[in-house]
Amino acid sequence: GGLVDRLDRRRLSIAADLLSGVSVALIPLLALTVGLPFWALLVLVGTGSLFDVPGITARQVLFPDTAERAGIPLERANAWYQAVSRAAQLAGPPLAGLAIALVGAGNALWLNAASFVVSAALFAVGVPATGGAPRPTVSGPAPASKSGSYLAEMREGVTILLRDRLMTLLTWTISVTNLLDAALATVVVPVFVRRVYGEGASTELGLVFGAFGAGSLLGSLLFASVGPRLPRRATYLVAFNGVALLTCAFALFPPLGALLAIRFAAGVLAGPINPLLMTTFQERIPPAARGRVYGLLTAGVLAGSPVGVLVAGTAVDGLGLRPVLIVIGALYVACTAIMAIHPASAGLRRPDLPGVPVPAS
Repeated sequence: GGLVDRLDRRRLSIAADLLSGVSVALIPLLALTVGLPFWALLVLVGTGSLFDVPGITARQVLFPDTAERAGIPLERANAWYQAVSRAAQLAGPPLAGLAIALVGAGNALWLNAASFVVSAALFAVGVPATGGAPRPTVSGPAPASKSGSYLAEMREGVTILLRDRLMTLLTWTISVTNLLDAALATVVVPVFVRRVYGEGASTELGLVFGAFGAGSLLGSLLFASVGPRLPRRATYLVAFNGVALLTCAFALFPPLGALLAIRFAAGVLAGPINPLLMTTFQERIPPAARGRVYGLLTAGVLAGSPVGVLVAGTAVDGLGLRPVLIVIGALYVACTAIMAIHPASAGLRRPDLPGVPVPAS
């Protein structure tokens, strides 16, 4: 994150894509020439992921200004961003399988590497060269200059985050729900499907995940259409509470058809959540400090995911499936209740409305 605030974001995004593409291309290249030992495969995969991070962060930092230049409301722009992401997540695995079946795994990796080059080219053409330089801050504590130490800049990022009560509340809430989501997706739902619908229920498992993904895509598209006209706080709380309550339905062990309908509905309700969160953070983080704060946010909200997976696996073995589902549902509902009653949640309303708290300056 701090690196993104020091460098030209446009160039950093392009360079990150190209380096990620090189990391992917080296896998089939080495396999065809000198050989690809397992350790080298791990190094290349890790290197590619490492290059992905600054590129993703740079694009997040540039996103609000790009939407502003295009004259698109942030809610709508973020909803389209989420819709494209959801569509890619739905289409990516089957397209990858089709590519492997048609041209083989090695050639599929060449196609993957080429996609990074296409992404870099699109960014180079579509984002103005003047749009990547860090902008001066307009609110919040003044970020350190480029000559300041990296650690000092990161400390200022922490200060910006902690001084804003709404961003602090959202960070804690998202961290807990991400932990619960990781536990559900990685451990609990696969165990649930196997025990309730049969040992070989791989198709059913795919349908359960696909129903939520399809619902999320539809929810994002709907929010892109009407989101800018909806009250932010009420929309977020209704969506968040709805997802929490529908998550509790797992504990009822419903038949497959009912569960698919429930997961689709939960996905539709989840559609506005990320666009609203992204919009809130984009409006409240000083432009010149976006990189370091986004980096801290990403690290914070993802830190609990491995813990959730580990605890869920142990809990299912020790307590049983239904008690774990009840606990997950209860924690989800508790998070939504805290959001609903906490005074800082008033900041979710649009900043141009009277009586809305603004970030400290």
